[in-house]
Amino acid sequence: MQNSFGINAITYYSPVIFKSLGVKGSQAGLLSTGVFGIIKAVASLLWMFFIVDRLGRKTALIYFSFPCSVCMWYIGAYIKLAKPSETNGEGQDAAGKAALAMLYIWTFFYGCSWNGTPWVINSEIFTQEVRTFTQAVNSMSNWFWAFIMGKFSGEAVEAIGYKLYFIFATCILVSPMIVFLFYPETKGVPLEAIDYLFERPAWKSRSYAIAKYHDEYEIEQKQ
Repeated sequence: MQNSFGINAITYYSPVIFKSLGVKGSQAGLLSTGVFGIIKAVASLLWMFFIVDRLGRKTALIYFSFPCSVCMWYIGAYIKLAKPSETNGEGQDAAGKAALAMLYIWTFFYGCSWNGTPWVINSEIFTQEVRTFTQAVNSMSNWFWAFIMGKFSGEAVEAIGYKLYFIFATCILVSPMIVFLFYPETKGVPLEAIDYLFERPAWKSRSYAIAKYHDEYEIEQKQ
């Protein structure tokens, strides 16, 4: 799901992406590598200090997905209607600048949520007996999909154009639904209580797991 947001497509092919929005020449490289990287770094710092442990993992993944999806819908619609790659160097109009802003807004909200949160969940959601193995599987999955996106995104930008952004936008809308239904909140849950998360539906398992853990802990203390 993390790669379905389009992060590696934009990271690997950012100059191509920016040119598809009508940004020409050396400015495309500066905006794509410089400003894009700075926004992503700032968002990651905000995520680290103010979001992941205060709002929670699921909250960040669910609510921050929707502005990301809106941004992708707008970018795709702009490329479809304005065809900025065919402007012959005339520069960006107001709609084109808005599309560029949408890409930066997408970068910010992605950096505040899906950039790091999946790694936190992966490190917390498995029991200690299998955590090392599952982390290896998760890392392998991450780099496999990063390879797929890096291999085919450039061709997809040329072949289907605006439709690629619509695909990302649709995936972004589906992802929070999956998180809500199947991923329990791990914020503040002791590692010893992780198994309890799966005894109730994901959207109400956290309070149950913490309560059951404290009940067992109190019983052990009395004994």
